[in-house]
Amino acid sequence: MNCNRTTKRGWNVGSFGQQGCAVAVLLLFAATAVGAEPAYVTDRQGQRPEPIVAVDNVCAWPNLTVLRDGTIIASIFGQPSHGTTAGDMECWASEDGGATWTKRGVPAVREHENSNRIHVAAGLANNGDLLAITTGWTGRDLSGKKTGRPFRERIESTWISRSTDGGKTWNHRKKLTDAQQHPGHLTRLSDNRLLVTYGNRTSPGGV
Repeated sequence: MNCNRTTKRGWNVGSFGQQGCAVAVLLLFAATAVGAEPAYVTDRQGQRPEPIVAVDNVCAWPNLTVLRDGTIIASIFGQPSHGTTAGDMECWASEDGGATWTKRGVPAVREHENSNRIHVAAGLANNGDLLAITTGWTGRDLSGKKTGRPFRERIESTWISRSTDGGKTWNHRKKLTDAQQHPGHLTRLSDNRLLVTYGNRTSPGGV
C-alpha cells in the first residue's frame, strides 16, 4: 500500500499517516483470512469427495443423462478446445456412479474439416431411447465456401440423433431446423411432449 498522499474514491490515504497505513494493511490481511477456507460439498458420511479426471483432454459443458438402468451418459465435445478445431460430439458412459468412464459412441460427426459438432442438448425419449440434439461451428458460408473466420463463420443447423442401445450406435436426422442457435436442455413435459431450449444467439460472436 502506498502511504503517500493519494486520493482514491474520495479517501485521502495520506491523512491516515504511517501508523494508520499499517493498521489498514493489518485489517486487509485479517479480512482476507476471515472465511478464507472455502465451503466444499460433502457426501452422506460428511466426507469431501476426491476429484477425479473423468475424461481427459476434451472440452466443455458435459450434458449428463441417466439411463433407465442407472448408467450415466456424458455427451461432450471430443477435442481440447472451445470449438476452434474440427471435432465431433462424443458419448461417454459410467456404470459405477461416475467413478470411471468409457467412450461409447459418437452421436454427431462433423460434416467436413472446417466444422464441428460441439453444442448439445441430451435426454431420454418417452420410450427410453437416448437423444442428442446438436449444432456446431463452421468456417464456411452457406454456399460451402471457406471464409476468413475459421470455425466462427456461422452456427450449423440443428441435427437430432437417436440411440436405442444406450449410446453405442446412432441414427441421425440432419437439419431438423435451420436455427443458428445453441441447444441447451431437453425436457419432458407433463403431457410427455419433449421440449428443447436454445440459447438466444444467432451469430457466432466471440470465442
